[in-house]
Amino acid sequence: MKSKKFFGIVTLLLFLTVNMVLPSTIFAHPGRVDGNGGHYCRSNCDKYGVPWNEWHSNTGSNPSSPPPAPTVDNSKPRTYAKGTSAKRKGRRKIATAKLRWKVKDNDSKAKVTVKIQKKVKSKSRAKKKARYKKLYLKYRKLRGKSNKKRARKYKKAYRKTKTVFYKTVKTARYGWTGINKWRAYKWKTRSKSVYRFLVYATDTAGNKQKNIARANFRIR
Repeated sequence: MKSKKFFGIVTLLLFLTVNMVLPSTIFAHPGRVDGNGGHYCRSNCDKYGVPWNEWHSNTGSNPSSPPPAPTVDNSKPRTYAKGTSAKRKGRRKIATAKLRWKVKDNDSKAKVTVKIQKKVKSKSRAKKKARYKKLYLKYRKLRGKSNKKRARKYKKAYRKTKTVFYKTVKTARYGWTGINKWRAYKWKTRSKSVYRFLVYATDTAGNKQKNIARANFRIR
């Protein structure tokens, strides 16, 4: 009988202790507080009458001033490019093209990629375009709705087919590199043609370039 009374008294004391301690310490937080117990309220805020995301203290003392809120970088880097012509020299006929590029952003570093593309004329596309032109001229002379419809079809295909396209011949990846100033990439080649290069960039916040800068250059 005495043991039951003792057990009941202990249970009552534990219940009172928990109710006295928990209201001042049960505030949930992201797990990191300052020296005065200050933190941003993230959960159970309504239960304890604290606005969500408000800086407060678990201990009831005056918390220190909140740290500055992290800034979100939504600005995209802008790219620039300047082309130049180069002439093949020496016995080996090698040309060195100096391709100037620039990335402008709020940060001082970015991942930069320079793609060099060669202008190529496709013989198969040229034959296909000549065929479309021949069929268009053929059906244009004939009468009837079906022939006129075919003429319009081949005329559209003739205009849509491009005999010249750009093929990527070199991709230079800088990785994290300094920006906000003009840089130069030196590229050597023996093949004379018309080229262009494109500049891509990604800043430290993960924002990709606002524009893809491009510039043409010729190897003579």
